[in-house]
Amino acid sequence: MESNCFICGIGKDYLDKVPHGFDTHVQQEHNLANYMFFLMHLINKPDTEYTGQETYVWNMYQQRCWDFFPVGDCFRKQYEDELGGGGGGS
Repeated sequence: MESNCFICGIGKDYLDKVPHGFDTHVQQEHNLANYMFFLMHLINKPDTEYTGQETYVWNMYQQRCWDFFPVGDCFRKQYEDELGGGGGGS
């Protein structure tokens, strides 16, 4: 977990080449605790009160399908790709 983001899997080598770096990415953009808190929120919330997004994630979670995780993607990478720069390979 030290060399790749647990959430998106993008490597430290890529993220350290773009503004704010790897540490900021894993502490703010893809904070593992936030994802766990969200899942706990869904577990404790009545499913009749879910929003559309919560229903989608809950159904995926029930199927043990983790496709709602942004594997290989993050806002910073999207922004860098839009600019045509990017930080290198992931």
